[in-house]
Amino acid sequence: MAVGQRQFSDPCKSKTRTTSHEDQCDLYYECYDDQAVVQSCPNGLVYLGKRTRGLFGVCDYDFNVDCSDRPARSLAQQQAQQPDPCDRKTRVVGDITYCDRYWECVAGTPQLYDCPNGLVFVGRNRGIAEGCDYPWRGSYCDSKQLANPPISTEHCDWLYGIFGHETSCTRYWTCWNGTATEQFCIGGLLYNEETHACDWPQNVGGCQKHREYH
Repeated sequence: MAVGQRQFSDPCKSKTRTTSHEDQCDLYYECYDDQAVVQSCPNGLVYLGKRTRGLFGVCDYDFNVDCSDRPARSLAQQQAQQPDPCDRKTRVVGDITYCDRYWECVAGTPQLYDCPNGLVFVGRNRGIAEGCDYPWRGSYCDSKQLANPPISTEHCDWLYGIFGHETSCTRYWTCWNGTATEQFCIGGLLYNEETHACDWPQNVGGCQKHREYH
């Protein structure tokens, strides 16, 4: 055995029922029907183990795990590693899996934060709140998903957002932390639910469902 090379460890003899792979930090063994089965951590994560749970089961971000003795990665994992915000000048970076989460370097340690409900991360000193903005203002969620479900209040589908009125095409609601404020389109314009703004009537469909146009 070469110096520094790890040996196979049977997960079925482990209390956690999982053990690390010999070479790759993003792989691990899991005991299934008394057999050791190779599993892969998803989305750039690596095996954590240690009877603790990471972000996704026994997997966590690489900056929370010491992979010095098993540095090899699959090609997909090499392309999908979560950047460490402490390596960035901005000290903040978006999560690679969830568009409504971001990482910030605090006292030299990466800390995970959620955007206000209904907003997605767009970058430090950008957006309407805490580096987060309305998702329709850009392709921020392409190939990503939301970590948090909507929290609704009266007139608000999410705590933050702009939403159509229930009875009028010339009115709409702006929601800030779950508090709705009624707004009005002027000059013959109607609220366009696709663009979340007042628009010319010919660009707005579906207003026939409302009895009140003005």
